[in-house]
Amino acid sequence: MRIELATNQTTCLLFNRQPKDLDDLVRDLELSREEIQHSPLAFLNLLFKMHGSCSEEYREERDLEVCRIEVDTATSGLIRRRIAPTGIVDCESLMRELHAVNAKLLFLDAVMNWELLAGKFIQETYTILSELRAARGLPPFPAPPEQHLRDSLDYHANLSSFRRVQAQTLQKRVQTQLGVLYSLISQRDNKLSMSVAEVSKEIADATRRDSSSMKTIAALGLVFLPGTFIAALFGAGVMALPPPPVAEARAGTAHLVVSRSWWVFFAISAPLTAVTVVVWAAYLRWRSIAERRRAV
Repeated sequence: MRIELATNQTTCLLFNRQPKDLDDLVRDLELSREEIQHSPLAFLNLLFKMHGSCSEEYREERDLEVCRIEVDTATSGLIRRRIAPTGIVDCESLMRELHAVNAKLLFLDAVMNWELLAGKFIQETYTILSELRAARGLPPFPAPPEQHLRDSLDYHANLSSFRRVQAQTLQKRVQTQLGVLYSLISQRDNKLSMSVAEVSKEIADATRRDSSSMKTIAALGLVFLPGTFIAALFGAGVMALPPPPVAEARAGTAHLVVSRSWWVFFAISAPLTAVTVVVWAAYLRWRSIAERRRAV
Protein backbone atom coordinates (compact mmCIF):
# COMPACT_ATOMS: atom_id res chain seq x y z
CA MET A 1 0.00 0.00 0.00
CA ARG A 2 1.35 3.44 -0.97
CA ILE A 3 -0.08 6.82 0.08
CA GLU A 4 0.81 10.18 -1.51
CA LEU A 5 0.67 12.71 1.35
CA ALA A 6 0.01 15.75 -0.81
CA THR A 7 -2.88 14.32 -2.81
CA ASN A 8 -3.96 11.43 -0.55
CA GLN A 9 -3.71 9.22 -3.62
CA THR A 10 -3.57 5.60 -2.46
CA THR A 11 -2.25 2.60 -4.38
CA CYS A 12 -2.54 -0.92 -3.03
CA LEU A 13 -2.29 -4.50 -4.19
CA LEU A 14 -5.13 -6.82 -3.23
CA PHE A 15 -5.22 -10.57 -3.65
CA ASN A 16 -7.59 -13.24 -2.48
CA ARG A 17 -8.30 -16.86 -3.32
CA GLN A 18 -12.01 -16.20 -3.71
CA PRO A 19 -12.99 -13.80 -6.53
CA LYS A 20 -16.32 -13.25 -4.82
CA ASP A 21 -14.56 -11.66 -1.83
CA LEU A 22 -12.83 -9.18 -4.13
CA ASP A 23 -16.13 -8.33 -5.76
CA ASP A 24 -17.66 -7.66 -2.35
CA LEU A 25 -14.67 -5.51 -1.40
CA VAL A 26 -14.96 -3.42 -4.57
CA ARG A 27 -18.66 -2.90 -3.91
CA ASP A 28 -17.95 -1.76 -0.33
CA LEU A 29 -15.21 0.57 -1.61
CA GLU A 30 -17.67 2.20 -3.95
CA LEU A 31 -20.09 2.72 -1.06
CA SER A 32 -17.32 4.23 1.12
CA ARG A 33 -15.76 6.39 -1.60
CA GLU A 34 -16.53 9.68 0.15
CA GLU A 35 -15.09 8.50 3.47
CA ILE A 36 -11.92 7.22 1.78
CA GLN A 37 -11.44 10.57 0.02
CA HIS A 38 -11.17 12.33 3.38
CA SER A 39 -8.61 9.85 4.74
CA PRO A 40 -6.80 7.10 2.80
CA LEU A 41 -6.57 5.00 5.96
CA ALA A 42 -10.33 4.62 5.89
CA PHE A 43 -9.55 1.92 3.32
CA LEU A 44 -7.58 -0.03 5.92
CA ASN A 45 -10.39 0.50 8.38
CA LEU A 46 -12.79 -1.01 5.85
CA LEU A 47 -10.55 -4.04 5.38
CA PHE A 48 -10.27 -4.36 9.16
CA LYS A 49 -14.05 -4.23 9.48
CA MET A 50 -14.56 -6.85 6.75
CA HIS A 51 -12.00 -9.16 8.31
CA GLY A 52 -13.73 -8.81 11.68
CA SER A 53 -17.08 -9.75 10.09
CA CYS A 54 -15.56 -12.91 8.56
CA SER A 55 -13.95 -13.80 11.89
CA GLU A 56 -17.24 -13.30 13.72
CA GLU A 57 -19.05 -15.52 11.22
CA TYR A 58 -16.39 -18.21 11.67
CA ARG A 59 -16.65 -17.91 15.46
CA GLU A 60 -20.44 -18.22 15.38
CA GLU A 61 -20.15 -21.46 13.39
CA ARG A 62 -17.80 -22.88 16.03
CA ASP A 63 -20.17 -21.71 18.77
CA LEU A 64 -23.05 -23.58 17.15
CA GLU A 65 -20.93 -26.73 16.88
CA VAL A 66 -20.04 -26.58 20.57
CA CYS A 67 -23.69 -25.92 21.53
CA ARG A 68 -24.82 -28.93 19.51
CA ILE A 69 -22.27 -31.17 21.26
CA GLU A 70 -23.35 -29.78 24.64
CA VAL A 71 -26.94 -30.66 23.80
CA ASP A 72 -25.90 -34.19 22.78
CA THR A 73 -24.13 -34.68 26.13
CA ALA A 74 -27.00 -33.00 28.05
CA THR A 75 -24.62 -30.52 29.70
CA SER A 76 -25.80 -27.29 28.09
CA GLY A 77 -27.01 -24.60 30.45
CA LEU A 78 -28.80 -22.70 27.67
CA ILE A 79 -30.49 -25.44 25.68
CA ARG A 80 -32.13 -28.43 27.29
CA ARG A 81 -33.13 -31.55 25.45
CA ARG A 82 -34.24 -34.91 26.77
CA ILE A 83 -31.83 -37.70 25.93
CA ALA A 84 -33.11 -40.82 24.22
CA PRO A 85 -34.59 -43.42 26.57
CA THR A 86 -31.64 -45.72 25.99
CA GLY A 87 -29.27 -42.99 27.19
CA ILE A 88 -26.75 -44.02 24.52
CA VAL A 89 -24.24 -41.33 23.54
CA ASP A 90 -21.82 -41.89 20.68
CA CYS A 91 -18.80 -40.77 22.69
CA GLU A 92 -16.24 -41.72 20.06
CA SER A 93 -17.92 -39.63 17.35
CA LEU A 94 -18.40 -36.67 19.69
CA MET A 95 -14.77 -36.95 20.78
CA ARG A 96 -13.60 -36.67 17.18
CA GLU A 97 -15.87 -33.68 16.58
CA LEU A 98 -14.58 -31.93 19.71
CA HIS A 99 -10.97 -32.38 18.67
CA ALA A 100 -11.83 -31.00 15.23
CA VAL A 101 -13.57 -27.98 16.80
CA ASN A 102 -10.64 -27.45 19.14
CA ALA A 103 -8.25 -27.36 16.16
CA LYS A 104 -10.48 -24.77 14.45
CA LEU A 105 -10.56 -22.69 17.64
CA LEU A 106 -6.77 -22.73 17.82
CA PHE A 107 -6.74 -21.37 14.28
CA LEU A 108 -9.33 -18.75 15.26
CA ASP A 109 -7.22 -17.69 18.23
CA ALA A 110 -4.24 -17.17 15.92
CA VAL A 111 -6.46 -15.13 13.56
CA MET A 112 -7.75 -13.05 16.47
CA ASN A 113 -4.19 -12.37 17.59
CA TRP A 114 -3.29 -11.19 14.08
CA GLU A 115 -6.46 -9.09 13.94
CA LEU A 116 -5.59 -7.30 17.18
CA LEU A 117 -2.09 -6.59 15.91
CA ALA A 118 -3.56 -5.34 12.63
CA GLY A 119 -5.91 -2.97 14.46
CA LYS A 120 -3.04 -1.64 16.54
CA PHE A 121 -0.96 -1.20 13.39
CA ILE A 122 -3.73 0.78 11.66
CA GLN A 123 -4.11 3.08 14.67
CA GLU A 124 -0.34 3.68 14.85
CA THR A 125 -0.17 4.22 11.08
CA TYR A 126 -2.95 6.80 11.27
CA THR A 127 -1.04 8.69 13.99
CA ILE A 128 2.19 8.56 11.95
CA LEU A 129 0.39 9.75 8.82
CA SER A 130 -1.07 12.73 10.71
CA GLU A 131 2.38 13.63 12.07
CA LEU A 132 3.94 13.41 8.59
CA ARG A 133 1.28 15.70 7.14
CA ALA A 134 1.88 18.21 9.95
CA ALA A 135 5.65 18.02 9.40
CA ARG A 136 5.21 18.89 5.70
CA GLY A 137 2.84 21.74 6.45
CA LEU A 138 -0.15 20.00 4.98
CA PRO A 139 -3.60 20.64 6.46
CA PRO A 140 -4.84 18.02 8.90
CA PHE A 141 -7.62 15.66 8.07
CA PRO A 142 -11.14 17.08 8.52
CA ALA A 143 -12.07 16.83 12.18
CA PRO A 144 -15.48 15.09 11.98
CA PRO A 145 -14.38 12.35 9.56
CA GLU A 146 -11.11 11.90 11.46
CA GLN A 147 -12.89 11.46 14.77
CA HIS A 148 -15.36 9.10 13.16
CA LEU A 149 -12.49 7.04 11.75
CA ARG A 150 -10.72 6.85 15.09
CA ASP A 151 -13.93 5.88 16.85
CA SER A 152 -14.57 3.21 14.23
CA LEU A 153 -11.04 1.82 14.66
CA ASP A 154 -11.42 1.72 18.44
CA TYR A 155 -14.82 0.08 18.14
CA HIS A 156 -13.66 -2.68 15.82
CA ALA A 157 -10.49 -3.20 17.87
CA ASN A 158 -12.64 -3.67 20.98
CA LEU A 159 -14.83 -6.09 19.04
CA SER A 160 -11.73 -8.06 18.09
CA SER A 161 -10.64 -8.20 21.73
CA PHE A 162 -14.08 -9.37 22.80
CA ARG A 163 -14.17 -11.90 19.96
CA ARG A 164 -10.88 -13.34 21.14
CA VAL A 165 -12.26 -13.68 24.67
CA GLN A 166 -15.27 -15.52 23.21
CA ALA A 167 -12.96 -17.85 21.27
CA GLN A 168 -10.98 -18.59 24.42
CA THR A 169 -14.26 -19.27 26.25
CA LEU A 170 -15.21 -21.70 23.51
CA GLN A 171 -11.90 -23.49 24.00
CA LYS A 172 -12.67 -23.86 27.70
CA ARG A 173 -16.11 -25.22 26.88
CA VAL A 174 -14.54 -27.73 24.50
CA GLN A 175 -12.15 -28.86 27.24
CA THR A 176 -15.13 -29.19 29.59
CA GLN A 177 -16.96 -31.33 27.05
CA LEU A 178 -13.88 -33.51 26.61
CA GLY A 179 -13.86 -34.04 30.37
CA VAL A 180 -17.58 -34.88 30.30
CA LEU A 181 -17.05 -37.42 27.52
CA TYR A 182 -14.11 -39.01 29.36
CA SER A 183 -16.38 -39.25 32.41
CA LEU A 184 -19.19 -40.83 30.38
CA ILE A 185 -16.78 -43.34 28.87
CA SER A 186 -15.42 -44.13 32.33
CA GLN A 187 -18.95 -44.62 33.70
CA ARG A 188 -19.84 -46.88 30.80
CA ASP A 189 -16.68 -48.92 31.34
CA ASN A 190 -17.43 -49.14 35.07
CA LYS A 191 -20.95 -50.41 34.35
CA LEU A 192 -19.52 -52.95 31.93
CA SER A 193 -16.97 -54.03 34.53
CA MET A 194 -19.72 -54.38 37.12
CA SER A 195 -21.73 -56.53 34.71
CA VAL A 196 -18.70 -58.69 34.04
CA ALA A 197 -18.07 -58.94 37.78
CA GLU A 198 -21.66 -60.03 38.41
CA VAL A 199 -21.42 -62.69 35.70
CA SER A 200 -18.07 -63.81 37.09
CA LYS A 201 -19.62 -64.05 40.57
CA GLU A 202 -22.45 -66.19 39.22
CA ILE A 203 -19.94 -68.43 37.46
CA ALA A 204 -17.87 -68.64 40.65
CA ASP A 205 -20.97 -69.58 42.68
CA ALA A 206 -21.87 -72.27 40.16
CA THR A 207 -18.29 -73.56 40.21
CA ARG A 208 -18.34 -73.57 44.01
CA ARG A 209 -21.56 -75.59 44.01
CA ASP A 210 -20.09 -78.03 41.51
CA SER A 211 -16.95 -78.24 43.61
CA SER A 212 -18.99 -79.02 46.73
CA SER A 213 -20.84 -81.77 44.87
CA MET A 214 -17.58 -83.22 43.61
CA LYS A 215 -16.14 -83.12 47.10
CA THR A 216 -19.17 -85.00 48.42
CA ILE A 217 -18.81 -87.63 45.72
CA ALA A 218 -15.08 -87.88 46.40
CA ALA A 219 -15.68 -88.24 50.15
CA LEU A 220 -18.23 -91.03 49.60
CA GLY A 221 -15.89 -92.76 47.20
CA LEU A 222 -13.08 -92.36 49.71
CA VAL A 223 -15.15 -94.02 52.42
CA PHE A 224 -16.35 -96.96 50.31
CA LEU A 225 -13.23 -97.49 48.24
CA PRO A 226 -11.18 -99.45 50.84
CA GLY A 227 -14.06 -101.85 51.56
CA THR A 228 -14.69 -102.32 47.85
CA PHE A 229 -11.02 -103.01 47.32
CA ILE A 230 -10.92 -105.66 50.07
CA ALA A 231 -14.13 -107.30 48.82
CA ALA A 232 -12.74 -107.47 45.30
CA LEU A 233 -9.48 -108.86 46.63
CA PHE A 234 -11.22 -111.66 48.57
CA GLY A 235 -13.52 -112.44 45.64
CA ALA A 236 -10.67 -112.76 43.16
CA GLY A 237 -9.59 -116.15 44.54
CA VAL A 238 -6.45 -114.88 46.07
CA MET A 239 -7.86 -115.72 49.47
CA ALA A 240 -10.45 -118.50 50.05
CA LEU A 241 -12.81 -118.70 53.01
CA PRO A 242 -13.71 -122.13 54.40
CA PRO A 243 -16.56 -123.80 52.39
CA PRO A 244 -19.72 -125.26 54.00
CA PRO A 245 -19.69 -128.91 55.24
CA VAL A 246 -19.50 -131.57 52.47
CA ALA A 247 -22.49 -133.58 53.71
CA GLU A 248 -24.79 -130.61 53.49
CA ALA A 249 -23.51 -129.77 50.07
CA ARG A 250 -24.17 -133.39 48.78
CA ALA A 251 -27.58 -133.60 50.32
CA GLY A 252 -28.57 -130.34 48.71
CA THR A 253 -29.52 -128.89 52.02
CA ALA A 254 -26.84 -126.30 51.99
CA HIS A 255 -27.97 -122.86 53.06
CA LEU A 256 -26.42 -119.49 53.58
CA VAL A 257 -23.61 -119.89 56.00
CA VAL A 258 -21.65 -117.04 57.44
CA SER A 259 -17.99 -117.75 57.36
CA ARG A 260 -16.22 -118.04 60.58
CA SER A 261 -13.67 -115.54 59.26
CA TRP A 262 -16.19 -112.85 58.40
CA TRP A 263 -14.51 -110.51 60.81
CA VAL A 264 -11.37 -110.51 58.69
CA PHE A 265 -13.08 -108.29 56.10
CA PHE A 266 -14.02 -105.65 58.64
CA ALA A 267 -10.75 -105.99 60.51
CA ILE A 268 -8.88 -105.01 57.36
CA SER A 269 -11.28 -102.62 55.59
CA ALA A 270 -12.23 -100.51 58.62
CA PRO A 271 -8.66 -99.55 59.62
CA LEU A 272 -7.74 -99.06 55.96
CA THR A 273 -10.74 -96.74 55.48
CA ALA A 274 -9.80 -94.76 58.61
CA VAL A 275 -6.20 -94.42 57.45
CA THR A 276 -7.34 -93.28 54.00
CA VAL A 277 -9.70 -90.61 55.44
CA VAL A 278 -7.00 -89.34 57.83
CA VAL A 279 -4.43 -89.11 55.06
CA TRP A 280 -6.95 -87.24 52.84
CA ALA A 281 -7.81 -84.78 55.63
CA ALA A 282 -4.12 -84.21 56.39
CA TYR A 283 -3.47 -83.47 52.70
CA LEU A 284 -6.29 -80.92 52.54
CA ARG A 285 -5.00 -79.16 55.64
CA TRP A 286 -1.44 -79.08 54.30
CA ARG A 287 -2.64 -77.61 50.98
CA SER A 288 -4.69 -74.92 52.79
CA ILE A 289 -1.69 -73.89 54.90
CA ALA A 290 0.53 -73.77 51.81
CA GLU A 291 -1.96 -71.51 49.96
CA ARG A 292 -2.13 -69.09 52.91
CA ARG A 293 1.66 -68.88 53.02
CA ARG A 294 1.82 -68.12 49.30
CA ALA A 295 -0.82 -65.42 49.71
CA VAL A 296 1.24 -63.75 52.46
